[in-house]
Amino acid sequence: MGIRRNIGLLSAGLVLVAGLVSCAAKNVASTDINAPAGVKPDAKKEPQVHPLVQPNPSAPAANVYLLRPQPERVMGFPDNELDVELNQEKLLKLTKGQYTMVRLIPRDYTLTLKNLSEAGTLWKVREMSRNYPFNFRAGENYFLVIRPFDGEFRGVHFTAESVDIFAAKQIAQQLSAVGGASAAPIPSL
Repeated sequence: MGIRRNIGLLSAGLVLVAGLVSCAAKNVASTDINAPAGVKPDAKKEPQVHPLVQPNPSAPAANVYLLRPQPERVMGFPDNELDVELNQEKLLKLTKGQYTMVRLIPRDYTLTLKNLSEAGTLWKVREMSRNYPFNFRAGENYFLVIRPFDGEFRGVHFTAESVDIFAAKQIAQQLSAVGGASAAPIPSL
């Protein structure tokens, strides 16, 4: 009888702990760590705009197209959205099979591409990050093709290659225009 009672108490204790952990996880997930204490995040809050995106349509800017073709095969984690940063600040997420355009203030940039990948002899999931320097000038169009590079046991990372308008038009035929590219698609250039 004592063993059954102990098993019953243990089961009740595990259910209680699981419930507390679940409540704590819900609380953490709904908290904005950047908000002051006691302030809940505002769902209607304006999305953050990268500080180097040219907000004024009549001001000088470089039109930078980011193209992400479909990979040749299923790649697991690298098939997810790709984080794109400019000068260490988040710019956007890009999905495979899409391309977009951003109007940038003319200057030197470091484009950073971040993704998750399985790497190493134990195939642990880790973040892969690669930096690419670019100089964007006002009034110019730039076409950057973002492709996965399979480093086998070192994991999959992404490369950014500058291509001319003819190559960009060929690649864009198989992609969906999103964001800024919806208003200025590559085929219309």
